[in-house]
Amino acid sequence: MTDLELEAHAAYTLVQRGRYAEATDRLPRLIAAADAAQRPDLCARAWTWLGHAHLYRSELGPARRALRQAAALATALGDDQGLAAISQLRQAVGAKAMQAAPPAQADTPIGRACLALDAGDHALGARLAREARDAARADEDPRGEVLAWLALARVPTEADAAVRAAADVADRSGDRNLVTAVAHAARAAGVVLAPKVF
Repeated sequence: MTDLELEAHAAYTLVQRGRYAEATDRLPRLIAAADAAQRPDLCARAWTWLGHAHLYRSELGPARRALRQAAALATALGDDQGLAAISQLRQAVGAKAMQAAPPAQADTPIGRACLALDAGDHALGARLAREARDAARADEDPRGEVLAWLALARVPTEADAAVRAAADVADRSGDRNLVTAVAHAARAAGVVLAPKVF
């Protein structure tokens, strides 16, 4: 292996071993070196690892920026496998961002769903979020339905579909506040929505 590849292996090993502080210190130097060596493939991987390290240090802004850079490079390279990994990390960033939101009232269906999700019980949280969604539909309450979809979006495997469903409800409601809330949630989850024209 070249010196650059050895450095990449060492940086990747730090991420794999959960030594995220050391990784976030080392990876920018690797990115600069890979860029100077005209290795966009290595740059893309290093940006992905940096996003991963920032995510697990709960540094969500830097994680988003790193993953945005990684996605741009992976797209240019046609790296579908890399893009799939980046997408999963972006969804994890979005889920973590939504966990950091102010807690919902525990005595509401959505509040109970959020409490379960906060406790790490994704199965219960998803079930309660769906129950809250169904209740909101029965009450013809678009705000409640959007909030239920966004609670469900905190489950990483549900994020993309749930955010898109929330966007559809918000758009049909004509409520700009709901549309804006969903747009923020979509950005946090790395979900690209078509622009809304009022």
